[in-house]
Amino acid sequence: MAHPAQRGPRHRRRRPAALGIPLEDDYIRRYCERTGIATVADVKADWNFYLAYNLFRIAAILQGIAKRVEAGTASSAQATASAAGARPMAELARGFAQKA
Repeated sequence: MAHPAQRGPRHRRRRPAALGIPLEDDYIRRYCERTGIATVADVKADWNFYLAYNLFRIAAILQGIAKRVEAGTASSAQATASAAGARPMAELARGFAQKA
């Protein structure tokens, strides 16, 4: 099974709400309400930075998994599929970093 970052348009057709995932604006609003540390406008102004940071973080984790697959020390049967997502995740992060 392909990593979510590699899946084609067919997999993006489901609405996030149908999967129990809040829409972006709802997520930001809920984040602000729960943390009390930012306003929606503050978060939205830096949203691309936040996305880039976290996607690069995930890409780094996936790259670590790739290294463990290469070394033969991966502990998960799904490690190879997860590792394959490192580059697409980094490329997605790069796009958000360029917007930030």
